[in-house]
This record gives sequence, structure tokens and C-alpha cells, in this order.
Amino acid sequence: MSFTVTTSTFPSTSRCPDSEMEFDLVGTIVRTSGTWTKRYLGHTVAFDDCLTSFVTIQLVPGTEFTIDP
Repeated sequence: MSFTVTTSTFPSTSRCPDSEMEFDLVGTIVRTSGTWTKRYLGHTVAFDDCLTSFVTIQLVPGTEFTIDP
């Protein structure tokens, strides 16, 4: 699944562990694979990520990756 980010923000107070930076993203799904996933094309995705020093992206603890119907 691929999506285009339409909005990104960096909150002044991070909920991420240690010194990781939080960034919150909203986007639109532009590509999927598999016939059952095509229903998500054009839908909005939203998630909050932590950026580690190794440029690894992980969800902010206690948050979810969501796809709006």
C-alpha cells in the first residue's frame, strides 16, 4: 500500500521514548496490491510516528495507523 502525505506536523511535545522526534502524518492512499485492498484507494490515512536516530520509523506508543472509510 502506498500513500501520499498531505499534512505533516512536528508537535512541540513528543510522546516518543527517549530523544526520538514525533511527527504526525495524514495522507491519501494512492496504490494498493491485492484485489481486496483496492477498496481503500483514495481513503485517508493518519498516524503518529517516532523517528529514531537510525532513521527507523515506528508508531508512537499507544497510537494506531488508521484508514478512514
